[in-house]
Amino acid sequence: MASKTRHPVAVDTAFWLWLASAFLLILFGLINITSASYSLREQFAEQGVETADVETYVEFVRISGVVLLLTGLVTGGLAVPTRAGHRLCRRIVVVFSGVFAVLQIALVVAGISTLLALVVPVMLISAGVAIYRPSTRSWFARR
Repeated sequence: MASKTRHPVAVDTAFWLWLASAFLLILFGLINITSASYSLREQFAEQGVETADVETYVEFVRISGVVLLLTGLVTGGLAVPTRAGHRLCRRIVVVFSGVFAVLQIALVVAGISTLLALVVPVMLISAGVAIYRPSTRSWFARR
């Protein structure tokens, strides 16, 4: 009978951080995609956006919603095989999470996104750090 090895705590921590991030990304994406266009137009007009540029801003909200949704699906989809011990998926999800985190932080610094949006990059970076702890390296090497 083969003995089943438990996941290191850091692997489980990273997995749950990625799943929580994926959930939030999908939620934020769906909110952006389904927001009423007239409401967005009113908000942008109140913020002083020129009338000619309002449609561009509304399109940006929709496109960012699709990007958030897809990012959430990819992150959640890669977290499962990573937890199972697939080293390639671990590398891909860490790089993918890092790239998204950097882009999201840049959007916040540029004033395009809100400070609340930093919750997800912090969780993604934390998951990436946790999955490469020394205990996880040896666990992945045995897989």
